[in-house]
Amino acid sequence: MKPRYFSPLAGFVVPSLLIGFGVVIPGSCIAGVNNLTIGFATTLLGACGTYWLGIRAVLSDRVPSLESTRRGRRGETAGPAPRAAGKTPWRS
Repeated sequence: MKPRYFSPLAGFVVPSLLIGFGVVIPGSCIAGVNNLTIGFATTLLGACGTYWLGIRAVLSDRVPSLESTRRGRRGETAGPAPRAAGKTPWRS
């Protein structure tokens, strides 16, 4: 997995943590460590786990690109893909 796959998650989690624990919770009646603040943190952790599992599922279901299917064992390309008899690239 590439680190850039997690930038949308960071764009969600970081502001949620900063706004939630930095602004909203300290100024409200639920300030401190209690069931509500633990529930908020657990919700963010659950979102992180769900996102990570979703990225793993998408990457495992991904169809390999045409270039990677043409490569040999050492990474060299095998040349252009063979064409079926009588078929042109613009007609199937």
